[in-house]
Amino acid sequence: MPDLSAMLAQGMRRHGAGELDAAAALYRQVLATQPQHPDANHLLGVAAHQRGRHQQAVEHIERALAQRPGNADYLNNLGEAYRALRRFEQAMDCYRRALAIRPADANALNNLGLALHHSHRFDDAQRAFSDALHAGGDDPEVHVNLGNVRRDRGDLPAALACYRQAIASAPRHAPAHAWLGVTLYEMGQGDSAVQALTLATELAPLDLEAHNNLKRVYWNLDRRDRLHDSFRRACERLPQVADTHLNLAESLLLNHACAEAVDAARRGLAVSPDSARGHGLLGRALGAMGRLDESLAAHRRALALDPDDPLLREEHASALLSAQRFEQARELLLPALAAAPRRSGILARLTIAMTELDDPRLASLVDYRHYVHARLIDVPEGFADLDSFNAALHEELAAQHVTPNHPLEQTMRGGTQTLNNLFQNPRGLVAVLERQIRKVADEFVASLPRDPDHPFLRFAGAQRVFSGAWSTILRGGGYDGSHIHNEGWLSGTYYVRVPEFTPRQLAAGEGHIQFGEPPARFASARNASQRLIAPQVGLAVLFPSYYWHGVRRFDGGGLRHSVSYDIV
Repeated sequence: MPDLSAMLAQGMRRHGAGELDAAAALYRQVLATQPQHPDANHLLGVAAHQRGRHQQAVEHIERALAQRPGNADYLNNLGEAYRALRRFEQAMDCYRRALAIRPADANALNNLGLALHHSHRFDDAQRAFSDALHAGGDDPEVHVNLGNVRRDRGDLPAALACYRQAIASAPRHAPAHAWLGVTLYEMGQGDSAVQALTLATELAPLDLEAHNNLKRVYWNLDRRDRLHDSFRRACERLPQVADTHLNLAESLLLNHACAEAVDAARRGLAVSPDSARGHGLLGRALGAMGRLDESLAAHRRALALDPDDPLLREEHASALLSAQRFEQARELLLPALAAAPRRSGILARLTIAMTELDDPRLASLVDYRHYVHARLIDVPEGFADLDSFNAALHEELAAQHVTPNHPLEQTMRGGTQTLNNLFQNPRGLVAVLERQIRKVADEFVASLPRDPDHPFLRFAGAQRVFSGAWSTILRGGGYDGSHIHNEGWLSGTYYVRVPEFTPRQLAAGEGHIQFGEPPARFASARNASQRLIAPQVGLAVLFPSYYWHGVRRFDGGGLRHSVSYDIV
C-alpha cells in the first residue's frame, strides 16, 4: 500500500513551489486509495481554485468539510472558491463560519471584506478590513483593499492615503503602487500614474493586471507607441520565464499585432514547451491570421496538455467554429459548460454551433422573444417627462467622457466611454437612473420562471448587484460590434439620447441593438440577427449576458447616448 502521508507531503512541496499540475496529480493518487481523505480533497480543491477551476474546487473542499466540518482553513478556502464564482452570499457564510471558530483570523476577515465589497456593502466591507488590520497588524494587502473600497465610494484622496500607508509599511508591495497609479490617473495626474504603474510592473513583472492598467493609461493618454513597453521589459528581465513572453503575446493579440503575437508565443513555448496556455495563445494568434489548420493543431496540443480547462475548450471551439466544424465545437463546449456554468463565452459559442446543427436543445438556451425585455422607465420625481430627465442626465454624463479614444478591450468604435462602474457609488441623476434600472430589472427577474437546469434561469433567485455600468456616446458612423458579457448574468442598455433617424434608416435598422448575430467570422444565413430593437429615449433593455448583441452602424449626423450595465 502506498505511503499516503509521504505522497501528500510531496504534493504539498510541489504545490508550494508553484507546480500546480504536479501537486494535483499527487493529491489524486492519494484519493485513488482513500477517496474521502480530507487534506487531499482540500488541497486538490485549493489547486483547482488556483488554476481557475472554481466549481471543481467547491466540490473537493466540500468533500473535505464533510469529514472535518469544524476546520476553519477549509471553510476559508471554500469561501474563496465561491467568491471566484461570484456566489458572494455563500462565500460570506463560509468566512463567518470560519470566524466563529477563529474570531481573530485576519485572512478570513480580509476575505469577508472582499466579498462584502463585491456585494457593494461598503460600510460592512470597511469594518471587516479595519478588523483585519487590528487582528493581523499593518498588512499592506489589507490597506490596499481598504483603499479600493474608498476609491469605489468616490473618495479618491482617502484611497490614496491607504495605498501610501501600504507602501510605507512595505515599499516594494507592487499592488499598492499599481492601485496608486490607477487612482492618480483618475485624478487627472497622468504622468504620476505612469510612474507608479511602471514601478509596479518592475516590482512584479508577472502581474498581468498592473501591465494592463499601465497599457490602458498609455492608450487613454494617446501614447500608443508605449502600449507594450512594460511587457517587453519583463521579457528582457526574465527571458527564461515563459509567462513574460506569453503575457506579451496576449497584449499584442489584443491590438491585432498577430504576427508579433505568434513570435512571442513561440518564445514562451521555447522556454516551456508543455505550457497549455502558450499553445492556446499560439492557436488564437494563428487563427486571427487565418491560418486555421495550424491554429487547430495548436489548440489540440493545448487541450491535450490540460483537457479539463474550460477556457482552453472555449478557445479551441472558436477555432473549430471558424473552420465550420460545428459538431466538434459542440462536443468540446458541453463539458466546458458543466465546468463553468456562468461563463457567457462558452454559452454564446455553443449557441453558434447548435444553430448551425439545428440542435433542438438550442430552444432551451435562447429565447429572444421572452428573455429580451424592453420597457420605458417611469418618469422620475421632479421631472415633467422622460425627455427632460434624459436631457439633464446627458449633460451630467457627458462631462465624464474624459478620454479621447474608445476603450482598449471593447468592440465599440466611433465613440467614447466613461471609466469605472457608474452604479457602484452613484450620485445625482446617475443615482436616479440606477434606481429606475434596478426597478425594471427586479420586475423582469420576478416574472421569470425558475428552472434549476436552465443556464440563465437557474440563477434568477440569487441576490443581484451591478457588476458594471458605463456611459457610451456614439456619433454618426459609430457602431458596436457583436459581443457578449462575461462579467454579467443579466445585461442591458438604456437610451439617454438618440439621433433623429430617417424612415429609411429605421427600416434598415441603423442604430438599433440587434440580438442573435455573432461576430462576422461566425455569422451565416443561420447565425443572423433574430431581433432588432429601435433606440428610444427612456427605454431600458435587458437580456441574458450570453446573448450575442451589438449596435448597428448608423450614418449621418446625430448622437446616440446610452448607458449599459451588467448585473450578477
